[in-house]
Amino acid sequence: MQEIARRAGVARVTVYRRFDSKAALLRAVVMIEVIEFVERFDAALLSGRPIADRIADATSLATKELRTNALLSTVLRADSGTVLTALTIDGQAEFELIKGILTARIEGLVDRGEVGPVDPSRAAELTLRLIYSTFFMPFGALPGRTDAELRAFAHEFVVPLLVRPPA
Repeated sequence: MQEIARRAGVARVTVYRRFDSKAALLRAVVMIEVIEFVERFDAALLSGRPIADRIADATSLATKELRTNALLSTVLRADSGTVLTALTIDGQAEFELIKGILTARIEGLVDRGEVGPVDPSRAAELTLRLIYSTFFMPFGALPGRTDAELRAFAHEFVVPLLVRPPA
């Protein structure tokens, strides 16, 4: 908090008046970044490509951006407890907001007949949990490291959640 205050050119107490903890500050910054991210996500999901490719592109983008977010990565290395608490135990409001955004996007795809039949809320939550897990556990073979590996993972595991063959 001292470093943030120094960079902002204010006293530490001023930062604490606005944010009562590092976790609160982290959540506020994450929400700003989420809003900016949604524009990029929508561009990938709503492009003119085939639906399976758009889902894979959007999933790959979300995974890659979460993994490479400079703020989250720095805080995770410096104070993993703050990040874990802010985004898990105390992160229900942020999780629900992001889930709601993703649910709305999936509902739009269902309404246009591009995906489904699927429960948009449940599909959004499962997809979000998959993406979160790649941040909190960055090791292992899944979902991969390169864009091609991330897209292949999405085609294999996320696309089937949303794009189902007709019964």
